[in-house]
Amino acid sequence: MGYQRVDGWTLGLVPSFLTGRDFEPSAWGRLSYGLKSERWSGGVTVLQPLLSRNRLWLRLDGFAGTDFTDQTGISDPENSLAAVLFREDYRDYHRREGASASLVFAARRWLRLEAGVRTDDFTSLERIVNWSIHSGEFRPNPPVDEGTLRAAFGCARVGTRFNYLELAYEHCGEDVFEGDFDYARVAGTLRGRLRLGRRQHVDVRLAGGGALSGALPVQRQFVLGGLGTVRGYDYQSLLLPAASGGAAEPYGGQKMVLANAEYTFAIDRDFDIFLFYDTGMAYEDRDADVELDQFRDSAGLGVEIEDAGLRVTVAKALDGSDRDPVVTVRLQQMF
Repeated sequence: MGYQRVDGWTLGLVPSFLTGRDFEPSAWGRLSYGLKSERWSGGVTVLQPLLSRNRLWLRLDGFAGTDFTDQTGISDPENSLAAVLFREDYRDYHRREGASASLVFAARRWLRLEAGVRTDDFTSLERIVNWSIHSGEFRPNPPVDEGTLRAAFGCARVGTRFNYLELAYEHCGEDVFEGDFDYARVAGTLRGRLRLGRRQHVDVRLAGGGALSGALPVQRQFVLGGLGTVRGYDYQSLLLPAASGGAAEPYGGQKMVLANAEYTFAIDRDFDIFLFYDTGMAYEDRDADVELDQFRDSAGLGVEIEDAGLRVTVAKALDGSDRDPVVTVRLQQMF
């Protein structure tokens, strides 16, 4: 069960058939129903091993229903609790009907490569619910650029859980497939952990991305600010407008740069305190120069109860304003 502002309460099933045996396929699915929207959403993923020891798979995906582009890393339970308790929905939704096929290569646990093609039809959805324990209204659900998106894509991840490099590339246009969009997009994340002793460590994340050519549709643009990014600011509030004048109501950027650092000290086995610093900016113009004095910074303090998976942070924007600190409750690590 979940709750969000375009379907209301949702009921769902996540059936799966998973196996690790050679050449035996695995599959999992998702089926949900919005009680307020009266819409069904569903999808299925099939993995067919092509080599022994599951080193190479054929992956097939199909989906139709309410979807979102993950900009914050928030989980389904976290987002539902935020919507119910605080009237904060940290996802922007659209309807997607599409399919993809790709080859996935994995070597041990430190390397994963994927390349494939996808086709998706996008339509906009409107906010239809406003109930929450907290007073006020949900922010409107922004419209997307509607149409058919056909693309070739690739992604690579090298490393372990706390130390890795991840890169993703997507290209669509008439030179690839017929469709309504023409752009090339790249994004990357570098994450590292430095242990300072038995009780101390520093986590660092550097992330960035942008349009290499063309203009990104709304559903592929970069959103910065708030949960999962620069924590002292409101969600999707960090955007440097185009100097020549861009969209009348700009949503996200054609490129972005983000950096996060956390210093953690373990009080005991299950209780940690940490200090953090975030900085970054999104740009409406993909050709804009990136300068450090354009970035927005925030810093703060957090506590973590590991057994409960609970993290509480207090973040303050370092822009000299009198804006209130932002208190956030998470059920997982931010990065």
